[in-house]
Amino acid sequence: MPTASFSVQIARPRSEVFAFLADLRNATSWMSIVDTVELVGGTPGEVGARFLVTNERGILDDIVVDYATAEVEADASLRFEVKHPKLTGADTYRLSDRDGGTFVEYDSDFTYTGLNKLSTPIGALAVKALARGMDEDLRERLENG
Repeated sequence: MPTASFSVQIARPRSEVFAFLADLRNATSWMSIVDTVELVGGTPGEVGARFLVTNERGILDDIVVDYATAEVEADASLRFEVKHPKLTGADTYRLSDRDGGTFVEYDSDFTYTGLNKLSTPIGALAVKALARGMDEDLRERLENG
């Protein structure tokens, strides 16, 4: 199962960081692989909000992934269920107050489906490579706009 994780300290209030992360449309400003995000249902920060996220694949076609807000603990945690014909998974953010700001912990777990399971070893390396630097990109975006 491909996984990725990071943690980062952000010099912003927890409520502000939570609101930013809850609205996946903000991902285009700090996740280099994300091209577009469309809110297709619900309200960001509430269970049931759905987003279609288009991820860049280089010379191949883009991949459109369905993200649904599955769990919310206001200003403390978010869990998105991720669905695509080739994989399922979850992205989880946990937030806590620390050193006058917000400490963010992120975990991403994916499982390939059907014959796509054969690509798990390569997918695991790709997910880790894509997550590299996301912590600092998130911090930079929230602290410096």
